[in-house]
Amino acid sequence: MDESLRHNNPTPRLRANFLSKLLYWWMNPIFKIGNKRRLEEDDMYNVTRDEESKYLGDELEREWQKETQKYQDSGKNPSLIKPLFRIFGYTYILYGILLLFEEATIIIQPILLSGLIRYFTTDSPVSKAESYMYAGGVGFCAFIQAFTHHPYYHGVQMIAVRMKIACSSLIYKKSLRLSSEGRRQTTTGQIVNLLSNDVTTFNQLMTMLHFVWIGPGEVIIVLVILWLQIGPPAVAGFLVVFLMAPPLQLIGKLISKYRFVFVLYNLIESFYYTELALLVRCLVM
Repeated sequence: MDESLRHNNPTPRLRANFLSKLLYWWMNPIFKIGNKRRLEEDDMYNVTRDEESKYLGDELEREWQKETQKYQDSGKNPSLIKPLFRIFGYTYILYGILLLFEEATIIIQPILLSGLIRYFTTDSPVSKAESYMYAGGVGFCAFIQAFTHHPYYHGVQMIAVRMKIACSSLIYKKSLRLSSEGRRQTTTGQIVNLLSNDVTTFNQLMTMLHFVWIGPGEVIIVLVILWLQIGPPAVAGFLVVFLMAPPLQLIGKLISKYRFVFVLYNLIESFYYTELALLVRCLVM
């Protein structure tokens, strides 16, 4: 990076306390500036050390070298997942625990709400003290969801961004050190595709990966609760959901296929009209 383009504007997040980080209060200064005028490049905060491409790239390169040395004698291909897990995995697990709390409150809140509603029915078995407990539980669940939802998604997205930066830095370093044979086997388009398309999948992956282990447990718990509430019809509802999965998967594949054809058609049409416009221009001139 050109040093003349650098500016010194440290992020307030470094000096923010726990409550400020939890409520994102440290972002108010830049919001106030954006409310008064259009934001400029100098208004942007500097990235922290753990977000710099040099730091992340060096960390991933160090772990990758350990991984390649481990597998060079066995003849197996090293895995990029293990170096990424050693760098980001433990933090990501903590955010998974945070998501577990949120999903637990999502399940518990309707149960407490049903108890509160039963208090207002005729000949209700729920006492006034119990109704206060149900109401407090509903409010507490909403409070937990408010303070776990956004921190989780912000946290996993930041991990995804750091993974993208680390992998992009590693790809860039590798592209500068390619041998003559490597340059003949690797095209510029492949490198650009890795940097622009492949690394962007970290965003969706990091957001949804925790649902792989939370989702099945959540389904089982909800099924048990529905069985206790309404009996066998609960199973029929779940069977409909599961039976709809294969058709939805097939429809998704068809949409992906025809979307590719549609994009290809647009490219051909765009190229055709461009050539036609150039021909008309040459004829007129």
